[in-house]
Order: sequence, then C-alpha cells, then structure tokens
Amino acid sequence: MLGVIRTEMMERTGVKFDLDMKTFTLGKLFTMQLNRFPDLVSQICNAAIQEVRICWLIIVYLGGTHCVVLYVLRARLKRTFKSCLSSGAQPTSQ
Repeated sequence: MLGVIRTEMMERTGVKFDLDMKTFTLGKLFTMQLNRFPDLVSQICNAAIQEVRICWLIIVYLGGTHCVVLYVLRARLKRTFKSCLSSGAQPTSQ
C-alpha cells in the first residue's frame, strides 16, 4: 500500500521521492515541500487510512483467511480513489 500512496503522491504533485526507510528522514520530508499541496496530500492520506481501516476490520472479523475478499476490496477502493482524485471530490464511504 505504501507504494500506491507514493505513486499517487508523485504523480499528482510532481515531487519525486524514495521512501526507503533506511534513508528517508524528516529533513528529506521537509525538502519535498508537500505543504504546497495540503488538500491533495490530505485526500491521498485519508483514502489510505480508510483502506487500512477496512482491511483491518475484514482481517479481524473474518479471521484473516479471506485473501480474495481483500484483493477485490482493494481493487475497488483503488478505482474509487482514482475516480475521486480525478474529479476533485472527497472519498466517501458507500
């Protein structure tokens, strides 16, 4: 999922970066100047947080054995997320 967030962020902001946990620092985060895109960053992060919440609920309530459900849900969320970003709308739950 981190790869999806990184890709969306880079495509939408034009800011290129590497999220290698061994080399990524707070200083590098500040030099990216993502504060120039507050609404966009908020949309991407909120959609990612919602996806994690949904996946966590499925794992907890279904016992973590329903990989197909997770795959289908993730694909649907990704389509919805891209649709929201392209239209400028905020992601909403259905």
